[in-house]
Amino acid sequence: SVRSAMDRSGLVGGGRIGSTRAIAVSPDSVCAVSAGADGPLRVWDLERGVSAGELGRHDGPVVALAFVPGTALIASASYDGTARVWHLGRRKEIARLDIGGAVTALAAAPTGNYLAMGNGDGSLALWAPG
Repeated sequence: SVRSAMDRSGLVGGGRIGSTRAIAVSPDSVCAVSAGADGPLRVWDLERGVSAGELGRHDGPVVALAFVPGTALIASASYDGTARVWHLGRRKEIARLDIGGAVTALAAAPTGNYLAMGNGDGSLALWAPG
């Protein structure tokens, strides 16, 4: 579960996803996305303090999440060997990037121009939205 920003003494309930491994808060602070060891990505409504459902899932543990600034996109990285890009409003996967090996790190450029992904062998991959 995720601690509510509105009520620090309570927990946001509904939609437990096992062990949480990654969380990202949207730039407008309206929602958060969390991901866990069992693969699903869950959206949280921070204003109401409730789960807003599942966004999608990976075939392995998700270890990193990043919102792409200036867009409605969020990226996820997984030990399943992929990084995926999701359109939050449409609740749809829009890109699947096969990195080759477990993706262990992910970051979005502050400009939103690209995503950087790293894997266990030390290599780096870049992806440009659009």
